[in-house]
Amino acid sequence: MAGRLTGGTGAPGGTAVPGGAEPPGSELVATLVRLRFTILSHGSPGLRLARRLCWPLAVAVTWSAVLLAEPGKARHDVLLLVGLAWLLGWTLGPVLASGPGVLRPDFFALLPVGRRRLGAALLAAACVGPGAAATVAATAALGVRAVELSAGTVAVAVLALPPLVLLLVAVSRTVYALTGAAMRSRLGVAVTAVQYGALMASLFVGWLAISATGEGAATLLREGLPGEAAGRLLGFLPTSWPLLAVEAAAEGRW
Repeated sequence: MAGRLTGGTGAPGGTAVPGGAEPPGSELVATLVRLRFTILSHGSPGLRLARRLCWPLAVAVTWSAVLLAEPGKARHDVLLLVGLAWLLGWTLGPVLASGPGVLRPDFFALLPVGRRRLGAALLAAACVGPGAAATVAATAALGVRAVELSAGTVAVAVLALPPLVLLLVAVSRTVYALTGAAMRSRLGVAVTAVQYGALMASLFVGWLAISATGEGAATLLREGLPGEAAGRLLGFLPTSWPLLAVEAAAEGRW
């Protein structure tokens, strides 16, 4: 791996650069992407199966909710909740799954690569994979709201998708890194134990929440969130900004 990361000629296997020069940015990103996919392919069969099932299911549920929601306030509120759900998924998913495929900077501490270039390359590599692809496919449902308001705002929705995916990936990696740092202390271990305890408890009583959600789903898809306070609060989340940008553009507030 060190040979590839320090390769400067693009030859198979990489060729060491005299003086320990840094590799070109594109070659570094390509190497990290290959390394990440290799790690994912050697993960446990259960996690690989979960990825194959969960990502398509999440995309299907997102599109179904947006398409079934009534145009207007209901679809607006559903998209706000969709953004929140994907933010929570990206934030908690790698932590609960022990971060499969996460490349940490300390893996490459001994290589002749600057911190900034390494950080940018790691972020770019994290944006390549099934999770990022599923996120793009799911958040593309914003286009339904754009078409509903004005066909001209579809361009705004398209331009808003890459920053949104980049934000979700960056938040996910930040939370994972902070959790890893916290695990080095007793307090961090205790907090993590509480998280797993809450997850296990939800498996036993989660059917109550599912029942309540099922009863309120029809109302949500038909009328949206009750009142205006919840929608305004969700509007402060960065995941809601693409939707607000589309609606502002439809109103002529460029």
